[in-house]
Amino acid sequence: MYNKAQKPKQLTSALIRYAALDGVAVILIALAIYSLAVGPDGVFHPLLADSTVVNVMLGFGIIMAVWTGVRLFSTVRELAALQSQGS
Repeated sequence: MYNKAQKPKQLTSALIRYAALDGVAVILIALAIYSLAVGPDGVFHPLLADSTVVNVMLGFGIIMAVWTGVRLFSTVRELAALQSQGS
């Protein structure tokens, strides 16, 4: 059942989830850029020496960052609209 009092709590927990997912996306992007910058000889893990893995990490990280950014933006807008109705 829909409960108006719990909606801000649900939106806040959604914001935390999306922020955590965005953190994972940033880590993927950072590792991929690091691997591209130092080359296959200077990486600290053998998977980062494989260009296919690095390209997949970069692509997936960018897609994930865009998706979480859109979800964060829409959730923040919804939370702000809900709070302005309550004020």
